[in-house]
Amino acid sequence: MSNIIFNTPKQIKLTDIFFTNIAVKNFQEIYNELSRVIDCSYFSYAIETVDNKRVHYYSREDWQEAFIKDRLILDCPLLKFARQSKVTMLSWSSLSSSLSKKERRVMSARESFDIGNGVGIRQTLPGGLIEMSTLASYRDNYEFPQKFMKNKDIIKENIRHIRTIALSSLAIQGLLSYDAFSLLINLLNTSMPTSHILQ
Repeated sequence: MSNIIFNTPKQIKLTDIFFTNIAVKNFQEIYNELSRVIDCSYFSYAIETVDNKRVHYYSREDWQEAFIKDRLILDCPLLKFARQSKVTMLSWSSLSSSLSKKERRVMSARESFDIGNGVGIRQTLPGGLIEMSTLASYRDNYEFPQKFMKNKDIIKENIRHIRTIALSSLAIQGLLSYDAFSLLINLLNTSMPTSHILQ
């Protein structure tokens, strides 16, 4: 069992932008499929840009509201992992012994919404975009990370689909040029690394 310790970054001021309604509907359909196949009870997806714009989707609107309104987003160890790590996947349990008091508060808040035993996936996309995906289950579903690994091909395909929807949404809103969108899609038709999970 390994643990990761990240440096606390300087305060980042994020500007929220939003996915199109069609994108959100498609994300929800994909989440419903993941829920059915791998007993996933929570899914989130976000892209952060080099100029600190953030676009995100959460399958649980109640958690999204608390996460942002209560400013838990500022001390989230999963976001710290996504921004700083070279590792592509992380079982939440590997963070438990290295968290600060504020970070433990964020993870405890997640658990209070019955969100636990998750796996975070991060990837740096061309242009310095950071992609973050999180899949989790219930607090008492301790086998979820193993189920995640057994179904990694299904997850990989769904994240590839989500990525295409997300980048399309950004292009439709003029936040990504058509040329940049086309280049990203072509470059990202490679496999998402899912052979190793840090636990």
